[in-house]
Amino acid sequence: MNTTQIALWALIVSAATLLVYVGQLTVLILVYFRVIKETNRNARERQAAIDKAGEMMQAQGEATKQGLMGIAERNTIGFAIMGACVAGLWLISAKTQQVYRDTINQYRGELHRIGHDLDSDIRTLAMVAQHFASFSRRREQASKSTRNLRLAILSSFYEYALARYLLAPMDDQGHIANPLKIVSREKIEPYQGIHWLEPEEAEAALHKIDRATLLGKRDYALLVVLLNTGRRLKEVASLE
Repeated sequence: MNTTQIALWALIVSAATLLVYVGQLTVLILVYFRVIKETNRNARERQAAIDKAGEMMQAQGEATKQGLMGIAERNTIGFAIMGACVAGLWLISAKTQQVYRDTINQYRGELHRIGHDLDSDIRTLAMVAQHFASFSRRREQASKSTRNLRLAILSSFYEYALARYLLAPMDDQGHIANPLKIVSREKIEPYQGIHWLEPEEAEAALHKIDRATLLGKRDYALLVVLLNTGRRLKEVASLE
């Protein structure tokens, strides 16, 4: 084999080797781009799944938020009613507490009939309060004293709720206030129909008590307290 043939075979081997290298490089490039493509596709799928999960979580969070706000709102009103009824528990009787509770719940029932609640706007609350206080449950005209008592109870309720930020009824300008402040009260003559004792009558009643006995001394002391302080019989009877 002469020199020319050797050189030709060497050239052929070199070309074949080069082709092998080029083929391997081409395969590597194709594999690289395939991997990049798959990686990008997987990344897009993961991102889409993440976005979808985020939207679902946001929707669930909003639903939970609305639910919690509803619960908080209902509980706030409940706390206001409960607190107003038991405030100063030691100063009022169980019967008076029940009157407070019944009055507030009946007023709330009137608000529910028109789709409102105790946290509505001032104008609505005042109008319903005025109508509620003026009529009995049988739709009969309420007495002046009954009307004023109901309005006083409702006013005390809103004063309690406002002071503790449990309710915030607002007017058209966004001012927070007690809605009962704009409801007029009935004018009642103080002590109308009351018969009071003349000094002679009181003195005669005291002289009738036999203070020689312990029972008489007790009765005399109680009557003196009643005449001098004007306190109620129940209050005096509970003194120790």
